[in-house]
Amino acid sequence: MRYTTIATIILLAAASGAAASPQLRFAANARTPLASIPSEPAGWVQAFEPNERTTSGWHWEVIVRHIGFGMHYRHYGDDVWAIDPGVVRVGKHSDVYLSYHALGTRRGIDPFVEAGLSSRTSVQGTSVRVDSRGYVSGGLAVNLHGLLIGSRLAWYPNGRPDDQSFHDLSVFAGIALGGSRPCATRHRHACY
Repeated sequence: MRYTTIATIILLAAASGAAASPQLRFAANARTPLASIPSEPAGWVQAFEPNERTTSGWHWEVIVRHIGFGMHYRHYGDDVWAIDPGVVRVGKHSDVYLSYHALGTRRGIDPFVEAGLSSRTSVQGTSVRVDSRGYVSGGLAVNLHGLLIGSRLAWYPNGRPDDQSFHDLSVFAGIALGGSRPCATRHRHACY
């Protein structure tokens, strides 16, 4: 799986066209499910605080002009071998998505929307369970000359595959490679 993902990223970045100047992003992230959207500022501050339901992982994305595609990935499990040898509990949560970046990749501020499919695979002993749900999300990334930070709020119309809550809040930090082609004209506004 890991080699397939890496090969896909390299091939798609190479095939997306030299003239389009694609951007490749890698980031670590943390996601916290929300029972409901906070209505007061104090609720938003509390939503950003990690708790027992917060999971961490990574994501990658390739953006060509304004359109992006990518994947989020999380892995979590229990070390239960010491308690009950032979019992394994492992969970994997991954999303594949398409995104639209309203200002493209050449600005320092990047508002975006995503639509994707979220899937959770869990293994407990010999039992395997896979659950997939669609989602839409919106967020804001700040690109500080290749250093990327941001946040994203997702909505699952049918509930999240993990715990049936309908929203989650993610924060991320990483790097952005490429996507800033030199401007060939004296009128810089023509390059955006």
